[in-house]
Amino acid sequence: MKVLVTGATGFLGSHLVVVLEGRGYEVVRFARSTGGDVLDEASVRRAAVGCELGFHCAGRVSRRQADAEEMYRVHVEGTRTVLDACALAGLRRVVVASTSGTVAVGDDPHHVATETDPVPMGIIARWPYYRAKFFAEQAALSRSRDGFDVVCVNPSLLLGPGDVRGSSTDDVRIFLEGELPAVPSGGLSFVDARDAAEAMCLAMERGRGGERYLVGACNLSMTAFVERLARVSGASYRARVRSYASVHSV
Repeated sequence: MKVLVTGATGFLGSHLVVVLEGRGYEVVRFARSTGGDVLDEASVRRAAVGCELGFHCAGRVSRRQADAEEMYRVHVEGTRTVLDACALAGLRRVVVASTSGTVAVGDDPHHVATETDPVPMGIIARWPYYRAKFFAEQAALSRSRDGFDVVCVNPSLLLGPGDVRGSSTDDVRIFLEGELPAVPSGGLSFVDARDAAEAMCLAMERGRGGERYLVGACNLSMTAFVERLARVSGASYRARVRSYASVHSV
């Protein structure tokens, strides 16, 4: 079966391609590095012709407020463009890579979020990436209908090999290079990118149209996360963190 993968050379997309090809799928790779543009409906449609299924993994990750507008274009407008092009090309299902940040962030350390939790807009609004992914997810799910299923997969922080652009693992690099300025308060959830890729395939095979699926492997406080980095890498915790001042983190 022929499948389209946008963002095929990205961190998650590259692992997804490996998983799909291992299962015998013929993968059409679509990525900016190979001339693809998720804002160009005609080029997406050309790539999608002949495919039955699609995975939309293209996007941009940034914490900078200055990148908010560009992230909105790539994630929200790009998602609309990709899904509309896929529908016109006759695909019957598309799995969209979202993020746990659209529903599973909060300020209660004891609450374990689920897919049906209320959207924490007060928190999401403060983070350009989460905000863009939320509106992209809404645009995606609103397009799910009979004959054209859209499923969202919401992984937490992706870790693992192959993040050549540092989009998800940059904090690990900063720690290893001794440049982590502080250990933030709060905590995080993370998952291996290879497991997230498997989850994308499972969502394609078993997911229900119009639904989202959270994907996480481990929840840790930020202190425990940094301590685990130190233990796994053999690096000195104290040598790698310049300051122990607590900063706010969600």
